[in-house]
Amino acid sequence: MLLNERHQATNDQQRHAEGHGGGHRQQNPLLAGEYHAVQQQSFDQLQSAGAQHHGDGHKEGELRRHGTGGAQQAGAQDGGTGAGGAGNKTQTLEQINSRELATDEMIAQNNWERPIYFAVTVGSEMHLGMTRHFQLEGLAYRLVPYKETTKEGTISTRIMYDNMMNKFAFGGINNPTIYLDENSERMCRAHRQMFDMLIEQLIKEGEFEKAKKALDYCMEQIPGTTVRHNYSSTSFVQYYYLLGEKEKAQQLSDLIGRAAEDNLRYLSTLTIQQQRSAADEITRNLASIQRLGLIAEKFNADDYLKYYELMRTYTQLYNSIQ
Repeated sequence: MLLNERHQATNDQQRHAEGHGGGHRQQNPLLAGEYHAVQQQSFDQLQSAGAQHHGDGHKEGELRRHGTGGAQQAGAQDGGTGAGGAGNKTQTLEQINSRELATDEMIAQNNWERPIYFAVTVGSEMHLGMTRHFQLEGLAYRLVPYKETTKEGTISTRIMYDNMMNKFAFGGINNPTIYLDENSERMCRAHRQMFDMLIEQLIKEGEFEKAKKALDYCMEQIPGTTVRHNYSSTSFVQYYYLLGEKEKAQQLSDLIGRAAEDNLRYLSTLTIQQQRSAADEITRNLASIQRLGLIAEKFNADDYLKYYELMRTYTQLYNSIQ
């Protein structure tokens, strides 16, 4: 089939689009050099068609994460994979590769008859500027015909909670004798990060009991004994405080804080050259201390003073690698 014929709507697609107030593609947008711009317009036209399927709206909420730019950078490094993606970009035909063409072809011909998913481990460069049309349902984003106001898309807590809590099996990650190589541990952190996103959204929606169950289940299935807690787990400390579980928050905070302090103590004994080689490790551990201190500032005054002193102690170590 010729390239410019692939994207012409069939009669059924025309009736579907017209029945929902939307249009259809008369020519191949690739040849017009406006691939993503036209694709975005097409999704906007289909927004009304998918609005009736939404059903999983979310409240704005008041939960806010703390941290400086350095801490946020360290969190991205620790987290493994994450949500979100690049913004919409207009590409010329020469800039589009075969994978993007194949993806666009599936979307154009699917007519929303079967769900299309993007794995959470897929890089944002493969999202094709469509993240506002993503709905997180577990370990994959579902492409939906309506557009979210946030660039990260939305989370269906109803579907995701059922998947994470009832349908997914975690394969014995909580077995303390199991060995996880670097790649396996990174994937486990991705699973933990999905729990993070689910719990945060449940709290925003006021589903505190579900959030508490999901948080405890995450700690049970992906414990720190096999997948070490670091900066990427500091958000769980905040969630425990918000959910009234001060003792659990304190225990997890102490675990992350002690590990970071031990690492920094060792790193401070290295030569300047060695410290510069370990700059990423120093930054990550300092970011953990900083984040725990910012959380404690709101919920635990004693811990705040402790982490404040640790930051002062190891500031010189950070300065030495600049």
